Amino acid sequence: MNYRLALIGHPVGHSLSQHYFQQKFTTQHIDGNYTLIDLENLDTLRQIVEQQQLTGFNVTAPHKQTILTLCDSLSTEADTVKAVNTVKIENGKLIGHNTDIEGFATALQQLLKPHHTQALVLGNGGASKAVCYALKNRLNIPYTIVSRNGEGINYADVNEQTLLAHTIIVNCTTLGMVPNTNTFPQLPYQHITNKHLLFDLIYAPETTQFLRFGQLRGATTSNGLTMLYAQAEAAWRFWQH
Repeated sequence: MNYRLALIGHPVGHSLSQHYFQQKFTTQHIDGNYTLIDLENLDTLRQIVEQQQLTGFNVTAPHKQTILTLCDSLSTEADTVKAVNTVKIENGKLIGHNTDIEGFATALQQLLKPHHTQALVLGNGGASKAVCYALKNRLNIPYTIVSRNGEGINYADVNEQTLLAHTIIVNCTTLGMVPNTNTFPQLPYQHITNKHLLFDLIYAPETTQFLRFGQLRGATTSNGLTMLYAQAEAAWRFWQH
């Protein structure tokens, strides 16, 4: 089979997905190509799928939720979290799936210690939906969402007591991502301790301001690279079956 794959989002220039899959095609002698498609909106998605004869594609911010209405069917998990990051195309039909769930659960599992019992999830977009699902259904970890628009608690409500109770903090926002590397979630970082685990879904740059503040307080930190690779492998399995 000739795999014609792509990443759709805005922006996409920082992504490592293209390199990851092109390397896979080369080393495994697979007939395939992976392109980056920068779209501010999805108005022309169907035309692009047809023009480029795509067999599947990944979806990144800000389209993980808006893609839902364009899918002809959804996997159970994608339908549950109402977010899609992987689409397979069969007979012209778009089948939506979410591999962020597996990717995040795999990556976080490797870092957990017994005292990591509750999580703060920063942001409530498509990536956040997958993270919350993984925390609840894969890792059995209670969580609290922190957002700017009223879901969960507001950033202003996060204080020392909040941080001491939630020793896992997951950044699901785009704050700190290339090119806006000086931005970061507004938290009282002075209350972070060496008991905390800070996980950032961003991997470009390698160390965001969010992670840097955690490192200065002795926290365990991880960027999103391990998650990226784990979700990419899950996407690859989905495209093959």
